Amino acid sequence: MSVFTWPLTIDLSADIGFRIKKAGFGDGYTQRAKDGINTRTESWSLLFFADSIAAYRDVCAFLNERAGLPFGWTPPGGAHPAGWYVCETYQPSPKGYDVWTISMTFVKDYQP
Repeated sequence: MSVFTWPLTIDLSADIGFRIKKAGFGDGYTQRAKDGINTRTESWSLLFFADSIAAYRDVCAFLNERAGLPFGWTPPGGAHPAGWYVCETYQPSPKGYDVWTISMTFVKDYQP
C-alpha cells in the first residue's frame, strides 16, 4: 500500500469527532448511543510547501494515483497512531518562481 511521507508545514489542524445516534424526548431527556464500531472521526487540514516544481509534481502524482483511495500516513506529534487515510480533494496554489502550496484534507479511513 502507498504511504504519504512528504514533510508538511506546521500550519495544520485536526478535527476529531464522534458518530452517535441521538433521540430527544419532550421532557428534555436525550438518549445517546455510539453509531457503529468505529465511532471516532478524524480529519486533518494540511498544507504542503513545494519549493520546487519536482516536489509539487511528486505530491500531485501521489494524490492523483490514489484518486481518493486509502493510503498510509502518520499524523504529526505522535499523539495519533499511523493509519489509513483518504484525500478526496486538494487545492494547489502557485506562489511564483516554481514555488507552490498544496492544501489538502486527510480523512481517517477504517479498513477491515
